Amino acid sequence: MKSLYDELSEKAEAEGATKRVGARADLGMLLYGRREALRELWLAASARLGSGDAEGDGANGDRLAAAVRTLAPLFGERP
Repeated sequence: MKSLYDELSEKAEAEGATKRVGARADLGMLLYGRREALRELWLAASARLGSGDAEGDGANGDRLAAAVRTLAPLFGERP
């Protein structure tokens, strides 16, 4: 079973990067509508990594750390 994000992402990729309507616009609205939840998720992940609790999570801890680094310019503190 695919998530709504997965379906829209596949459609947007198939439509191409130049098309500004359709699945790409829907995906933007979906993410915009959940922006506060995404921010809270990032803050929780960042706090978990900062507390050292994620160190024993192995590959999942690495994935979490990579995701936090990737999203830091959007949700993290700015210099």
